[in-house]
Amino acid sequence: MTNRNTPELPWNYQALLTEYQVCQQHNNSRGSQYWITVGIFLGINTAFLVAVANVMSKAPVPEYSKWFVFGIGVAIVLIIICLFRWLNRVNWYIRIDHARMREIEETLGMLKNRTIHWVDHPNQAPNEQRQRIENLRQQYPPPLRGSTVVPPIFGILGFLWLFFIILAFIN
Repeated sequence: MTNRNTPELPWNYQALLTEYQVCQQHNNSRGSQYWITVGIFLGINTAFLVAVANVMSKAPVPEYSKWFVFGIGVAIVLIIICLFRWLNRVNWYIRIDHARMREIEETLGMLKNRTIHWVDHPNQAPNEQRQRIENLRQQYPPPLRGSTVVPPIFGILGFLWLFFIILAFIN
């Protein structure tokens, strides 16, 4: 007996649910990799910045210190570029998984991720869902957009290292 409010499940619904779980696991794993990598890099980078600031604080700066700062600075800037590209790739994988999860939700009649999307973009919600979405928006206002932190931090670190490299050769 089927409830008239329950959509008919496709013959491969169990495979779709398994694929959905795999997408969730991959996203969780990638998210952990992302933040662990950023945390380790920021810790190492901070240690090098302190070491370089210490070397640069001695007047006059010895010649070998200038090349030390140059070598570490160039290496860190290259690592920032590579890390930024890798993090963009991880975000790309996550977006693909989310798109596939939305397809599976659509097929199975699940509303979790679509509801979150509609609360953030209410004009894309179907007419029959708009009142429910508006109630959710009032109860749980969406956060401000553009709150991603990592790219600006990488930009600041890159400029700091370039500043130290230039400062080493000016002194």
